[in-house]
Amino acid sequence: GRGPSGLFRPWQAKSSACSSNLEKPSAPVIDLVPHGDTVLTPYSEVAEAAWLGGNRWAVVAPSNDAAAVVDFTRRTSTPLGGARSKEFRNPSNLFFANDTLYVGDWGLRRLTLWTPEGRPVRSIPASAIVRGSLPRARDSAGWFYLELSPRPGPDGSGNRDSAAVVRVDPEFT
Repeated sequence: GRGPSGLFRPWQAKSSACSSNLEKPSAPVIDLVPHGDTVLTPYSEVAEAAWLGGNRWAVVAPSNDAAAVVDFTRRTSTPLGGARSKEFRNPSNLFFANDTLYVGDWGLRRLTLWTPEGRPVRSIPASAIVRGSLPRARDSAGWFYLELSPRPGPDGSGNRDSAAVVRVDPEFT
């Protein structure tokens, strides 16, 4: 049988050997249960994670405007700064260097620094020198690394998919 759109639907077809309709196949129901290495979170997508040591990870979920510490031993997810933190507006990236967790927030145009336990330390404003780009990494000497896209031109040049990796001193000078 063909439906209203003309598509063939086998469950509506009549068999030449039999005059009854074929039964529509039922879809299987599968329950997805978390295993021992799973921590349930309210986040729709975790974009980045950084290992904090042991079974603890920092995660950022930009689509939920959230960053958290996930502890796989305790099977908990604790939002950085608490459930209603004013520390973030739009956390977008994170990384861990030495003993500090760094979280980039494009909405507040700053990089926040946290202890591995999830306590805020301070923040660094985005620098005009790098057109507000937020660092994505830091080395043991203290240099930050960030992505800097070319400026867009009136003809659309600069809007390409290439960028430079820039190394910046700790003071952004």
